[in-house]
Amino acid sequence: MHHDRLTHELLEIHESCHRAGIYSRDYRKAKFTVHEMLMGGITEGLTSTRTDFGQAAGEHVFSLCVKPGFISDQSDLHSEGVHVCSLADVIASSLRRKEPWKAAPSVDLGEGHTWYSDCFLEPNGEALRRVLCVSSWSPDRHYSVMRSWGTLGSMCAYGLPMKLAVVTLGQHREGRFHSPWAKGFLHPVSKQLRFRKKTGSGEGFKSSWQQVFR
Repeated sequence: MHHDRLTHELLEIHESCHRAGIYSRDYRKAKFTVHEMLMGGITEGLTSTRTDFGQAAGEHVFSLCVKPGFISDQSDLHSEGVHVCSLADVIASSLRRKEPWKAAPSVDLGEGHTWYSDCFLEPNGEALRRVLCVSSWSPDRHYSVMRSWGTLGSMCAYGLPMKLAVVTLGQHREGRFHSPWAKGFLHPVSKQLRFRKKTGSGEGFKSSWQQVFR
């Protein structure tokens, strides 16, 4: 595409449909998708200088819920927004230890083109980091991601290897994600929270266990 600002999202859309690529280049959507809002919160949590960076992630998502808002077919937008806030909090807290992550700077590609990435830099500057939130993971998805503009394109632009952090969120149904990242089960008497059975038998919890979401 003949445009000075290049991102992997723009190139991927343009490859699938030239018209969609032009619209994505020239116009901004009125509202975020749930995935875009979640990734915005995670990025805020990873890069925030606050000590309570998980809280910062959730607060950022909540601000996006208010303005510009998000696309949803649910009637209870507040509950869905709080769910995404909590998810951004726990994911950012799980990925980050202490020091803030550093966003990868833009790269001048020459001839008026600049590469913008959603990647982060390792503290020593010797590798890139990328966070992916997906519904499921498989060998096919792995190879697709490894050959994508977001991974291979950024590696070429920066001349650095890439480390991927893949968060498998499960399916998104009725305004919630369905995986141990997003839900658990309460014991019917003690109300102890569990995400899977200790036996590892693969069987689910009894119907008396109460399902709860973040």
